[in-house]
Amino acid sequence: MAPSVSISILAAWALCIFMHATTVVIAAGSVAASESSALELEAKALLESGWWSRHSNDTLKSRCEWDGITCDFGGSVQVIDMAWVNLGGKISKFNFSSFPNLVYLNLSGNWLLGSIPLEIGYLSKLTYFDLSQNNLTGELPLSLANLFQLVSLNISSNLISGSIHKELGSLKNLFELSLRNNRFTGPIPSALGLLINLSSLNLSFNEFNGTIVLEIGLLKNLLNLDLQQNKLIGSIPSSLGYLTNLVSLSLSSNQLNGSIPLEIGYMENLSFLYLNNNKLIGFIPSSLGYLINLVSLFIDSNQIHGSIPKTISHLTYLETLFLSRNQISGSIPEEIATCRSLKDLSLSHNYLTGSIPSQISCLLI
Repeated sequence: MAPSVSISILAAWALCIFMHATTVVIAAGSVAASESSALELEAKALLESGWWSRHSNDTLKSRCEWDGITCDFGGSVQVIDMAWVNLGGKISKFNFSSFPNLVYLNLSGNWLLGSIPLEIGYLSKLTYFDLSQNNLTGELPLSLANLFQLVSLNISSNLISGSIHKELGSLKNLFELSLRNNRFTGPIPSALGLLINLSSLNLSFNEFNGTIVLEIGLLKNLLNLDLQQNKLIGSIPSSLGYLTNLVSLSLSSNQLNGSIPLEIGYMENLSFLYLNNNKLIGFIPSSLGYLINLVSLFIDSNQIHGSIPKTISHLTYLETLFLSRNQISGSIPEEIATCRSLKDLSLSHNYLTGSIPSQISCLLI
């Protein structure tokens, strides 16, 4: 009886191994089939968009060689760079949800129409997203807030309207955010202050209203802040003085009032300061003299009064100084002549008295 029992055990063991191996093969085959199906969906989405129609007779594998397409090692589309190739048509023709491994997407400068699809939110690996220079309308989809890996978001120069969702504050990896030249309205959300990695924030040429939120001062890594040509009101928050890495600050062509905060003098790296075309009052703060890297200073077309501070002489790199169309009084300080880089000086339409220092006329020759 013993040999019979031993043979039965061996047979059962062999059967178990065979079944396990079969399961592994089936599972591997299932994964391969799933991956193949996903790749087929990508190829189908590319063709159905009409943007790669000349490749309609190509094989599935060749899509990684199509214009503007780069694939990862597994053959999945990772990069789509179709900027300025005159795609035209509606953006809705493109099935964004078919590209789960997409990291880079650039469709700028293509006259695309329609609204940004909600399916954008499925691109969980996306780091670079550029839809600038199109004719897109509608509002920003809330699903954009799901793109947690985003480093750069550029939707400038479209016809996008509505407000900025506070949920965009969850995009903590954003380095660059540009919504310039659209039709955005409403206030600037304080949630933008959560985007602490931002280097550039451009909301210019829109219709944003309300005040400049204090939380902007939390963006310590900002190099560029552009809020010009909106409908912003209230005073310039002193919290902007915390932006000590800022190189360019543009608040021009709004309806800002109050005085220029002394704290602006803390921005020691500032090279370009545009405060023109507002309703600013008060004096030019002497603390501007601390901005020793300043190249351009525009405070024209406000209601500034008082005299030109002598500390302006500290700005030895200053090339452009516009103080025209204010209520500035007193004499033109000779100290301006120490701004040896000065090329363009505008002081017209003020209440200045006395003569023009001869040193200045020599400087501008």
